[in-house]
Amino acid sequence: MKGGDPLSNYENFTRFFKGIVIRADNFSDDLYMLLDINNANIKIEYDYNFNNLNGTLDNTSDDVIEINSKVFSLSFNGIRFNTLNHLDLSGEIEKEVQLGQNNIPSKKSYLNGNGYFSTIKLFDKQDSQNELLNDLRKNRWLVSEANLFLYVDQDHYVSSEDLIERLYLFNYSNGLPVIDFTLDNSVNNNLKNRDKFIFGGFLEYDDLDRPYRYKFRITNHVNRLIRKDSTNYTIAISPANGINSIAYKRAQTSGQEFINYPSISILSPLGVVLHGSGGDEIDSSKIELEIFYTEY
Repeated sequence: MKGGDPLSNYENFTRFFKGIVIRADNFSDDLYMLLDINNANIKIEYDYNFNNLNGTLDNTSDDVIEINSKVFSLSFNGIRFNTLNHLDLSGEIEKEVQLGQNNIPSKKSYLNGNGYFSTIKLFDKQDSQNELLNDLRKNRWLVSEANLFLYVDQDHYVSSEDLIERLYLFNYSNGLPVIDFTLDNSVNNNLKNRDKFIFGGFLEYDDLDRPYRYKFRITNHVNRLIRKDSTNYTIAISPANGINSIAYKRAQTSGQEFINYPSISILSPLGVVLHGSGGDEIDSSKIELEIFYTEY
């Protein structure tokens, strides 16, 4: 390309240069790398021939060709996107993911920062047309507390070293957080990622100090469903690598569907395997909704 038309001017170069692909593979050990794209650039150092006229424009006898160097900086502006390829998945994971994509309750939920999330719709049974929710709305109930429990598949873990410490709930249809997250102004200045601790979503441990479950308090969400006939939208569950920013990114699922996916769920190298809502009806490790109420 030396001396070619793409380098003749800046406009030609921008038309020729389409972008940069950053890819890593064939590592001997697991590696997770975070790139601060906003503050990154590529510096191209090159040599070129410079005709030194030695101050005599009309006299070419003393002209000297010198080798000079320059650095050209490329910033990472423009359009940026990530492609996450999940290759070599185990048959078990692939099966559970396919069930979820076909709206069939799965026995396991796999969450991590590489785009794996799960969904749940409260009070919804297959082919029931929200009959359970309609029955609850007929009762004169005032919900004083409602908790959602998501149980860790303990067969996969002996410690919490490889588990995400907190999960996040959001509206699958628009990417916004559930109302209880928004209304919770509780602050914990002593521990990182512990603000909005009433809403929760933290990893809890059992009596043997094994990773046990995640607990969310969603009292306002449930009250709105029962007492105010709010839309019973699908809730999505994802990792939470900090909750200070709840912005979302536009993402495309494997089913070619575009969703608003939370930014706080992208940068976590950790995940968790949870028990889902499928399987044995009396399985105590399935997703659980606990409601405390009073009649009026």
